[in-house]
Amino acid sequence: NRKQQRQSAAELRKQTQPLRNKIKKYEKLMDSLSEDKQQLEQQLSDNDLYSDENKQKLKKILDKQTDVVKALTDAEEQWLMSNDELESLLDDMN
Repeated sequence: NRKQQRQSAAELRKQTQPLRNKIKKYEKLMDSLSEDKQQLEQQLSDNDLYSDENKQKLKKILDKQTDVVKALTDAEEQWLMSNDELESLLDDMN
């Protein structure tokens, strides 16, 4: 009946809440890192950055870009694993 369906749905939401929160956390992190990456790419598009007097600045930006890309890749992997885990959990419950 309807009451049992609502209770089952509420229990399902309760059991999956930590995983759904984890997924949201990774989504926010990926958004933030994507913005950082875009800003770095914008900085790297400045031709003046490639002059001899800006070598240190260029190196710093390239190093930061490497770190951001790695962090973004890691966050995407964690997001995918969490989504797979949620999907598996939902399949098991149904």
